[in-house]
Amino acid sequence: MEKIISFHNPLKEDFKFKWDSCPYLVKAGETIQFPDFLARHGAKHLVDYIILHKDTWGELGIERANNNLTVGRDELYSKIFVEEKALPKVEKKTEKEKLKETVDELNKEPKEFEDLQTNQ
Repeated sequence: MEKIISFHNPLKEDFKFKWDSCPYLVKAGETIQFPDFLARHGAKHLVDYIILHKDTWGELGIERANNNLTVGRDELYSKIFVEEKALPKVEKKTEKEKLKETVDELNKEPKEFEDLQTNQ
């Protein structure tokens, strides 16, 4: 079952990442929902950014020890992944059911015509 993850940008600046050439933006301090695979992809890039940009450490409350991180990636991920929930299961219609609905819709009388018949 697919999961939805609430993805939080803990930085004071907007964060952008791409998936399949499609850009995604999470504004500073914003929390938005992504499918699991997309949240994990974005979080990997955000964690890399945090590790490489030492100026972000202070705003996240990360201590320095000889100019090295004192936290691991897991702790950084815990600041990004706020909530995880299962995506509601959606029943998929078969091609046969879709075709029947299409035919029924095509043969349905227009609403105006129904109104005219009832007023006579």
